[in-house]
This record gives sequence, C-alpha cells and structure tokens, in this order.
Amino acid sequence: MNVAMNFSNGPSDIDEEAQNELTIKCQNQIKDAFKEVIYTPRKTQEPISINNFDKWNRYDGTLFLEPARETLRKSNIYRLHKALELNKEDDKLEETIKHLLELEILAHENPSETSIKPVYCKLCLTEVRGIINLRAHLCSEEHTTKQRMIDTTAEFGEDLQSLLTKLRL
Repeated sequence: MNVAMNFSNGPSDIDEEAQNELTIKCQNQIKDAFKEVIYTPRKTQEPISINNFDKWNRYDGTLFLEPARETLRKSNIYRLHKALELNKEDDKLEETIKHLLELEILAHENPSETSIKPVYCKLCLTEVRGIINLRAHLCSEEHTTKQRMIDTTAEFGEDLQSLLTKLRL
C-alpha cells in the first residue's frame, strides 16, 4: 500500500516526515472503512439445502444475461461469463412457496399419527385436521385452482407447480 500511495510526482514541497504521516493517516482511514464493512452486524440467514447443487445446466439458457462485450477472438483463455438475471425479492411469494412445501412435507407424514395439530392452509384460508384430510385438501380442485392462479412465470420462468417439483428434489 505504501508504494501505491506516493502523493508527489516531482520535487517534493512536503518533507518526508509529513509524507509518511499522511500515508499512515490514509492507510488507517482505509483500514477503518474495511473494518466497518466487515464487522457490520447482519441478520442471520437460514441455510437452504439444495439437491443437485453440483450439477451443470440446471438453469434455462434464456434466463442468462449476455455479456456487454462479447469478443470473437479465439485466443481468450477465459471467456466472459454469463450471469443469471436476478429478480427483486418478493417476500409474499417466497412465503407462499415455503408454506406450500411445508404442507406437502406434512402430507407425507404417517397418517396414523394423531398428535398432528390442525393445519391452516394460507392459500385457501381453511383449517384442515389430520393428515388424510390434508392430503385430500392438497389434491382438491379448490387448492389446485388457487395454486395455478399464482403467476411465477415472470419471476422464475416457469409455473408454480414445476417450480415446487424442482424444490422438492
């Protein structure tokens, strides 16, 4: 950092002592700025387990952004990478998807288990008692119709049902 912080180009009107002091002051300001960024308290995030995370070609090619400068030279060792286009956070949609996945996990529990509390379907605004009734509700016309009405194609590039299928894997 000392080499990059050479403030004078020609003959110096500032003595070397003042130059060194200015350099140290700048270094401390940079160090403090880095510390502020690094040690800023952040909200903890729940880890999300993703199956097939190590598999290639998991995303549709149309979801990738093209590089701004595409080169045609063949001598490039590393070509420009394509990145996924990021969507704005939609907490309501994410909560709905999470809730639907939780309902499906509950539906796969042992039906003879009697300690299961009544479950509330936030999508249909109904309370369901028992795993067998929950399974029937998830397959009902009312629930599947409301599930089809949720439009996820604009944000995720596919309908909710295929999205849930991928998330279940």
